[in-house]
Amino acid sequence: MEKKEIRTIIRQRKKQLSPEERTTISMKIAERTFELLREEEATNVALFLSMPDEVETSYLIQMLGKQGRHTLLVPRVEDEQTIRFYKLQNTQDYQLSGYGILEPKDDISEALVPEVMIVPGVAFDACGGRVGRGKGYYDRYFELHHDVIRKKIAIGYQLQVMEEPLPMEPFDQRMDALVTEEKTYWF
Repeated sequence: MEKKEIRTIIRQRKKQLSPEERTTISMKIAERTFELLREEEATNVALFLSMPDEVETSYLIQMLGKQGRHTLLVPRVEDEQTIRFYKLQNTQDYQLSGYGILEPKDDISEALVPEVMIVPGVAFDACGGRVGRGKGYYDRYFELHHDVIRKKIAIGYQLQVMEEPLPMEPFDQRMDALVTEEKTYWF
């Protein structure tokens, strides 16, 4: 199956979730991810400000913020090839990117490199495979900073996990873990 077809299938599956189901599932995923990070020795942890069809990350952000053990970083698209990560500030000071993603403004702070990354995706498999939105930002970032990034943890709905292995290109990076509402997969 091609990546484009996989994205279409997952998009249809996600449409079947009610807003209440999304909230309940997102809270479960936040709790599982928080537990996974509880003992993590990383100074900088990157995550993302979720889009409407993604796992809602605000719950995890609140939990990690209250704990105060990690500096939380969020991505900003710099150009057509590059993302960088910046310290999470008050999101009211953020702007919508051309992709409809809430992100830090240009002058907010210096870019930092995380040791642990919480990663979005469109589809996942049970072997660490991940299909994103198709721009390759995260894969390029992982490759560029592989010497610093210790863990790549994807989060998603169980309905995003495909039974068959996903098609992987040579530049696609596998995850170290995947957290869904039902289980945590380690790869």
